[in-house]
Formats: sequence, C-alpha cells, structure tokens
Amino acid sequence: MKKNTSLIGLLLFLIPEVIFSQSIKQLSLKEAIELGLKESNAVKISGYRKDLAESKVTQGWNTLIPSLSYNTGYTRLSDNIEPFKIGIPGFGERVLNPQILNQYTNRISMQSTVFSGMRGNYTLKAIIQQAAASEADYRKEQADAKLTIISNYLALFKLQQSKKIVEENIEVAVRRETDIKNLVDLGMALSTDLYKATLSKSNLELNLAEVESAISTMTYTINLMLGLPEETSIQTDENSVLLIADTAGIRNALQQSVVNRDEVKATEIRTIAMEYQVKASKGAYFPSLNLGANYYINNPNQRVFPQEEKFKSTWDLGASLSWNLTGLYTTKANIKEAKANLEQAKAAKEQVSDAIKMESKQSWNAWQLAQKKIKLAEFNVEQAIENQRIVLNRFTNSAALATDLLDADNALIQSKLTLLNARADATAAYYKALRASGN
Repeated sequence: MKKNTSLIGLLLFLIPEVIFSQSIKQLSLKEAIELGLKESNAVKISGYRKDLAESKVTQGWNTLIPSLSYNTGYTRLSDNIEPFKIGIPGFGERVLNPQILNQYTNRISMQSTVFSGMRGNYTLKAIIQQAAASEADYRKEQADAKLTIISNYLALFKLQQSKKIVEENIEVAVRRETDIKNLVDLGMALSTDLYKATLSKSNLELNLAEVESAISTMTYTINLMLGLPEETSIQTDENSVLLIADTAGIRNALQQSVVNRDEVKATEIRTIAMEYQVKASKGAYFPSLNLGANYYINNPNQRVFPQEEKFKSTWDLGASLSWNLTGLYTTKANIKEAKANLEQAKAAKEQVSDAIKMESKQSWNAWQLAQKKIKLAEFNVEQAIENQRIVLNRFTNSAALATDLLDADNALIQSKLTLLNARADATAAYYKALRASGN
C-alpha cells in the first residue's frame, strides 16, 4: 500500500511537469514564418482573389467558344382535328394534313460570333492581365505577412532576452543587498545605502514583472498569428535571429527595388489591362457578324410535305450582321471612362514607384544606423564591465560608496539591454531592407 501511495504521489508530481513541457514550443524564425504564412487571413483572402481572377480568365476563354445546344420536345395533339381531304381525278382522295397526334422535335444548334470589333479578344487580354496582377498582389501579401511575423518574433525575442538579463541582475542585486547589509551590521556602511540597494532590487523586480506581462501579451499575439494553441509558451531561437548580413548585397538589392517589387509589377500589369479595355471599348463602333447552324430530327418534320409520322432530318445555315447605330454616340462615354481608368493606373504606378524609392532609402539608412549602434553598444558594454570591476574593487577596499557600486550595476544592465536591442533591431532592419528590395 505504501509503494502504491508513493507511486501515485510521484505521478501527481510529474503530471504538471509533463503538461507544462508539452505547452512549450521551441520555434525558429523560419518555422514561425512557415506557420504564419499558412494561417495569415490576409494571405488567404489574396489567394482567393487570385483564384477568382484565374476563374475569370477561364470564363473569358469560354466566351470565344461557339455556343452548342440541344433541344428536344414532345407534344400530344387533340384528336378532334378534321383532316383536310382533296379529291384528285385519277388518284382518288388525298389527305393534305394527316392527323399525327404524337409529335417529337429534336434540334442541335450552333452559334458563333465571327467579328465584333475585337471586343472579345481585347476583353480577354485585359482579364488575363488582371489575373497576373492578382498573382503579384498575392506575392505582395505574402511578403507583408512575412515581415509582420518577423517583427513580432523579434519583439518576443527581445523581451525574452531582456528577461534573462533582468533576472541575472536581480541575482546580483540580491548579493549586493546582502553584502551591504553585512557592512551596515559592521558599521562600515550607512542604512541609507541598504535602502538604496533594496530599492534597486525592487525596481528590477518591477521591471521583471513588466517584461513577463509583455511576454505573455506578445506570445498570445503570435499564437493567434501562427494558429497555435493560445496557452502555448514559445521559446525563440537566438541563432536564427542574430545574423551577420552582407551590407554590399543589401545595397545592391535595394538599388533594384523598383524593378523587383511586386507592387510595381502589379501596377504595370494593370496599366496594360487598362490599355486593352480602351481598345475593347472602341470595338463598340463596329458591327457584329454572327454565324449559326441548326440540325433537326423531327417527327413529323414540318419542312417536309406531305407530313408523315416518321423521323426526318433537315438542316440550315445562316449569318446575321447587326450594328448598334446608337452606340456610335453612347460609346464615347465608355471610352472616356476606360481612358480615365488607364490614366489612373499610370498615376498609381508612379505613386507606388516613388513610395518604394523612399522606403528603400529609409531601409538603407536604418540598416547603416543599426550597424553603428551595435558597435557603440558593444563598446559601452565593455566599458560598463570594466567600470563595474573597478568600482567593485574600490568598494571592497572601502574606497567607493555603495551608491557608486549600484550605479555601476545599473549602467551595466542598461548597456547590455542596449546591445541586445541594437542586435535585434539590426536583424529587423535587415529583413525590412529585404522586403523593400522585393526579395
């Protein structure tokens, strides 16, 4: 019984650990991007728009296919129709309209527009270009979603690393508090020094609580974005965040941003589509030529005289020419609208190009600034470490105040946090530059 009780106690002790470990997910930046792109609603909506545009292309092709149809029918006539008879000398009496009560009709028809001012062809070309633009929009949404995922992932990384730094400094603050308390007991330090040490520790604990709250909020946000269970605890991967990027490669890529960006490609394609729409609108000035053919198998066949209760086949071919003369006047408004859409598309292209040039310039400046900040932050950490070492030695030899030591500790934690933020910001600047360059 004792053994069973011990086993149950061990299981109860281990179960929370197992559950907690299952809720922790080690997630690299690459994995986060892959999950996020699958779950992004913006990407999904853009994908549906792309599919819709592609279906319209198929519909456009279908309008050029000749229309083929089949019609069949059955009619039962009343039996009170008196047949018309006529007597012919030498041949006897003949019935001109025999009473055929059951009548069957079958017709196969084909209709085709041969010419309509090229409206169908130009409209189809415009639709194809719109579909290509939707494809570019889809890639753009993917790039935007990717950058959003990266930004949130880096924000979580910075918070988690800040938490580690603050926790390490809380441990240092506890040791400082203990050391100063011992000095106060020996009469070698003032009680105000102990108050300052305790206050410094309390401030760090407050900072830790704020960081943990921010981590919880950001983790929840990322879980929703990646489609993970809301209670999942994400552990970011430092190796996938802190990187060494090629400055020259970034500069060269940014120089080609206007050419590579999908936004520019989409506006260029839409401009071409609008040009085709103008041509399609002008097609209303021309007449339309249509061809048609019909094949009949009827019983009785009304085209055969005299009628017989038999299935007989006939056919016909025809052509029709129609010209909407009113359209010679009303089409002007349609053409004007199409030209206005064309000019709007051209202006949108220039607007997007200017915005991308500005974004590329800002991305390059942000990247250069991030590199300078890292160098300065690394230097400041070295100086803070050396300053802390010197002040600690002086404090140990009673040549420095406790306040000086606490200030040195705070300076070191601030320099470490600054370096952490600088490195993460450099990674963010790198991915923003890639986004700006269209890569």
